[in-house]
Amino acid sequence: MATFEVQVEGLTSLTLDGSSAPTQDELTQFLTDGAKEIINNLPGHLLPLCASSNTFTSGSAETLVTGKILNVFRNDGDINQPCRKIPAKQKGKVSDPDDMAYATITDPVFFIDNNTLDVLPAGGSCSYSAVAYPSVAYSASAIAAFPNEAEHLVVLYGAIKSLQNVLANMDSSIVHSDQDGSYSASSSSSQGWEKVRDYLHSDEDTEISNASLQALSSEMQQFVTEYQWREKQQAKLQADYEKGLQALG
Repeated sequence: MATFEVQVEGLTSLTLDGSSAPTQDELTQFLTDGAKEIINNLPGHLLPLCASSNTFTSGSAETLVTGKILNVFRNDGDINQPCRKIPAKQKGKVSDPDDMAYATITDPVFFIDNNTLDVLPAGGSCSYSAVAYPSVAYSASAIAAFPNEAEHLVVLYGAIKSLQNVLANMDSSIVHSDQDGSYSASSSSSQGWEKVRDYLHSDEDTEISNASLQALSSEMQQFVTEYQWREKQQAKLQADYEKGLQALG
């Protein structure tokens, strides 16, 4: 299977390496951010596919890295008993044997307090399942503990962010001159770049007529053509991404 980098390059017509814009490391960040956003939008029945199991001893609070806790168990000596969730403010009540809400080894409770998870009664072997956000390397071709039906959306997200990165760099390459009010490209001393910027950022239809395009230099024509293709491709991929998210739900 093709790596995520190759898939993104195929969608964007970009060639990425360690010094490109975006870089391969930046693509890794885009893919990782995408996986996190997608998990946060998954329906409940798919979240167990993104979960990992963790163990601790009740009474010794477990530090959390996510608020998406799927289930908590405490072993009563024979089986893992499911824990009922309570507000942290009730942890005193459930420790009182005279209270109706008293926690027992066959009816344990869990609560989250100050970014930690704990279970009562104390002293028992506990386990919990929590959603884990993966790190997705550009060189990878699959994501562990992630639903297969959502994996292509990570690629789309990475492609969208890569094109946004390129478009931002293209924008910044057209530098405003305070001396004469015109624009010029950082890679060229040609004048007339103010027209390019006006074309690309007009509130009106951004499609440039052939006549207007011909009035620009060949360098400007190529710049405009590439910019508009990338802008349209980014919008198309964005629509595909949003449609895919809706389909998951």
